Amino acid sequence: MLSLFPAIAILAAAASRPPVSLTADFDGNGQTQTATAHLSGKTVRVEIADAKGKRRAAADAPAPADPSGPVAVALSGGPLGTPGVLLEVSASTTGEQCHSVFRFKGDSLSRLPLQQGSRKLPDCGPEEGWTVRWERQAESAPSVLVRERTRETPAGPHHEREVFAFTGFALDLDAARSSSTVGSVEIPSWSEGVLYTRGALDILQSRYDLSKFRSAPRLWIEADRPRGVFALHFTDKTGELVAPVAATGPGGEAGEVRLSVSNGGMTTALRTVVQNGVVTKIIVSGLSPRWDAVYGPANRFAGGRIEIFARAEDEVASDVLVGLWASERGEQLAMNLVPGVLGAVEMRGAQLDVLLDPVPSGSDVLLAPRDGSSPAWALALRGGNGLGRLPVRCSGQRGAWSCEPAGPAEAFHRVGGRMNAR
Repeated sequence: MLSLFPAIAILAAAASRPPVSLTADFDGNGQTQTATAHLSGKTVRVEIADAKGKRRAAADAPAPADPSGPVAVALSGGPLGTPGVLLEVSASTTGEQCHSVFRFKGDSLSRLPLQQGSRKLPDCGPEEGWTVRWERQAESAPSVLVRERTRETPAGPHHEREVFAFTGFALDLDAARSSSTVGSVEIPSWSEGVLYTRGALDILQSRYDLSKFRSAPRLWIEADRPRGVFALHFTDKTGELVAPVAATGPGGEAGEVRLSVSNGGMTTALRTVVQNGVVTKIIVSGLSPRWDAVYGPANRFAGGRIEIFARAEDEVASDVLVGLWASERGEQLAMNLVPGVLGAVEMRGAQLDVLLDPVPSGSDVLLAPRDGSSPAWALALRGGNGLGRLPVRCSGQRGAWSCEPAGPAEAFHRVGGRMNAR
């Protein structure tokens, strides 16, 4: 059974009313302290006092910016399992909630942000049905902070449960213990990426003329937990099919998941192979001759293992374009990956997105400046060690460029590579 460490006081804050309080061994030194909180101007003033009433620490917690009514302030504690208790402070009014977590240690109150990966959750936001509480599996286990809500969507009730675990300096989202279901279907925490047919991946690996690669079907799995959407998106040159996932279940092999998808009133079961949250293969059969195929991610074999890429653009940038290139006239081009940006290269001080579709006629790659300026170059792949550089003329804007060749291609070969360009 889950055990809770509940708030001991909730009070509409007003200058004439006493502060709310909570007593616990916050710093884990074997003696209790008392935390108090009250609304003070535009913040909540939080103080820690020892058993004799001497103030040991103080800090400010966020409060609603423009309250439409009385602000309710509450305190709750989350035992750490080891000595010590985390302090959660909430301040809420009609339609808005603010939550913050503190750790008392060494005569100071330290703020612990709630984080989803590299993103910190905002201090305050619309109420939107969220409840926040501490939970722990056993008396000796550390507490986790749980956010939970249920709301109606066109696909059915969408229930979200987000679990945040203490990691020393923050409360980080624990994806394994969090969940999101829409109707009766749980939305997995799979990494997003584009999957391609085996034939398209063979063309990509040839590094010559990617026109048939661009026209082949591709598949994107939308597993959006916050929005409550779980669907498969099939696209090709002539259109798109969106197939919502109606049910999931175990497959017949290790790592295999069965996805039942809806299409025009018909339900089709697909075999999906997942490794460490990454979809490595989907076998589509019986959906439609247009979409039936085996799909997989762009990948390469390096360092004795297979490296998987979210998109073909990322694989081309990393495995094809990076390096030093030279023309027959002796001109040299150095291309490097842009740190922290997938599918982008740096060339002569400019950061360029690698685009595979659409591209100008006679080319395979469009190099689009990340600053939004018009592309000047496209590339034609000529094997792993050769390429042609084409000047281009473009109209439109970032994300929707329309380009055409503005001159002949100039041949480049990879410095140190075998001369196999043609």
